[in-house]
Amino acid sequence: MRYNPALDGMRALAILAVLAFHCQAPFAIGGYFGVDLFFVLSGYLITGLLAAEHDASGAIDLRRFYRNRFVRLMPLLALVVLVVYAAGMAPAYKAAVALLYLTDVVSPFDSPFGVLGHTWSLSVEEHFYLLWPLVLPAVLRARNPAALAFGLWVAAGLWRVSAYPAFPGEATYYRFDARLSGLLLGSAVALARFDIGPERLTGIGRLSLAMLGIALLTMPIFTPVSMLLAQPLVEIAAAGLLLAVLREGGRLHVALSYPWLVTIGRWSYGIYLWHYPVAATLRELFDWPLTLALTAAISVPLAALTYRAVELPFRRFRREAPRALPSPAL
Repeated sequence: MRYNPALDGMRALAILAVLAFHCQAPFAIGGYFGVDLFFVLSGYLITGLLAAEHDASGAIDLRRFYRNRFVRLMPLLALVVLVVYAAGMAPAYKAAVALLYLTDVVSPFDSPFGVLGHTWSLSVEEHFYLLWPLVLPAVLRARNPAALAFGLWVAAGLWRVSAYPAFPGEATYYRFDARLSGLLLGSAVALARFDIGPERLTGIGRLSLAMLGIALLTMPIFTPVSMLLAQPLVEIAAAGLLLAVLREGGRLHVALSYPWLVTIGRWSYGIYLWHYPVAATLRELFDWPLTLALTAAISVPLAALTYRAVELPFRRFRREAPRALPSPAL
């Protein structure tokens, strides 16, 4: 796996959709699906890195992996939670829940969770990072690892469908076990070997963008249609877009490699963490256009500052795998 700037471009699309949704912009009714785009991309990157390490050394160094994930994610999360708590925007127990990566467990039963409610997605990913390296070696020993991962994606989707009648709406939306599917589909893409011609890849990418755009414009959150029908389609569209941008030199690869998109993608973790406390506060005071403008004007510079002051310095504490492999951003 080599660094691909278009993947940062995908992150930019995801975070911009989420930011607009949280500012209640009417053109981003389904902007929350940006999180599913993140999930598919994260599953792809993490599985690709772990599989490459397993191929190189015959094993996965769990201690190194968990340490690197902690160093990558915790410093900035801890800073944001501390700032939110010190500002009196969240009580101590909610700050603790966020730092322990338990928001996905607590928030469905404590809704609205408040300005740290967005940390549910970090909790879902962290639980995946905790469990997937334990399962992946067995998947890699299968006759067809990609098919097995794809089967796990199907099983995760069916589990969400079966859980929804007993736990409708938020109780299913935030749950780790009901949100594994995007991460697993991204993992299946990482393990597969595709032989798709350039023209067909371009078509897949355009169709995927169209599907994502329709979901962004039309799909309200917490409905049976969005969670049971639209979500798997969005995950498939995210995987299709991922396949298209992996072909270097293709139109979508070039489009998503524009420097400003790549920069936003690199800052996306910080933008995600900073924007929601700002948006959740401002949208109670202003209409969406001013909320959106102010949220972007505050959270993007904060993300840029903390990217340089917090995220980059902590990278030196990460340990490399046996073979030089790129470290993924969230």
